[in-house]
Amino acid sequence: MKKILLVGGGSGGHIIPLKPIAERLTGEDTSVHVLTTNSALDKKIVEENFENITHHGLSTDKIRAYRSWKNILAPLKILRAIFTARRIVKAIQPDVVFLKGGFLCFPVAVAAKFLMSKKIPMILHESDILAGPLTKILMKLSDKTLKSFDNKNPMPLMAEQKDITVMPHLEQADRPVLVVCGGSQGAKFLNNLVVSCRDFLEQYMHTALITGPKKSVKDWNSGHFEQHEMLTTRDLQRYILSADVLLIRSGAGLLFEVVTAKKPSITVPHPHGRGYHQYYNARFFADRGLTKMIEEKDITPNIFIKDLQNIMKNKEMQQNLQASTISNKASHVADIIQSYL
Repeated sequence: MKKILLVGGGSGGHIIPLKPIAERLTGEDTSVHVLTTNSALDKKIVEENFENITHHGLSTDKIRAYRSWKNILAPLKILRAIFTARRIVKAIQPDVVFLKGGFLCFPVAVAAKFLMSKKIPMILHESDILAGPLTKILMKLSDKTLKSFDNKNPMPLMAEQKDITVMPHLEQADRPVLVVCGGSQGAKFLNNLVVSCRDFLEQYMHTALITGPKKSVKDWNSGHFEQHEMLTTRDLQRYILSADVLLIRSGAGLLFEVVTAKKPSITVPHPHGRGYHQYYNARFFADRGLTKMIEEKDITPNIFIKDLQNIMKNKEMQQNLQASTISNKASHVADIIQSYL
């Protein structure tokens, strides 16, 4: 029996793309294990997306790029996580390890590389256009690195979009549908922006706001407004498919989902992410006419409303989206992993 360990955690973007990989690789002679953090969010994502897949949890920490008292204890927590990861990897005895991203990958990679009695091949997938310090370390530890934004052989990973249908109530909407998704850390600013444009949106749009956990908007009850703290992967895809236009942050996973669905969007990069990587993610798509990028420091309610009106009339962007050949490369990634067995 061949065994594969898929590792990712800390956000949906590091876990959900593992699902199509797991589905393709699980078989009579191959078992797949998924390792995430022990956070409630990671566990919820696993419960919703990974049936009949053995799940393992690992508690760890990261070194923050800003001053924080948490950095004092972080090295000890990471060291402990390395030895916990060693026990997990030793118990599984994987033939190959696939690292999807997140600070969780570091202790697993160190344990698999240096603390095992046999060599275990490791494959890393990098979603963002710019690799951060941790990713650069993981690249050196891995046998192969796959990149979503590789110029020669791009390998974007997304959840499957099989049998996805529009939401019936949005299909029947009597006005254009705006879907807003700010993720978790970046949701508050987009939520507030939408609230500040309430009068316009109430008059002209049906707005579906995905607020992020514990960030619900108060005192807005309307037949043309709905909000959800979180959606399952499948329902998020259905809302994307139902949208006439989207307002989003520019995490690589969500950007690829929206572009693959051929939907016009306004993208506001999170200004505080590692190396401002969301800016460069968005810039890549904006330069190809596949989204409209506005930096957070430049956006105001009036600018947003003006761009929202313009983008729905932008036939060039729609033509660019229809002509785009960007697609999910999950099957290719699964084949590469299979080749190491």
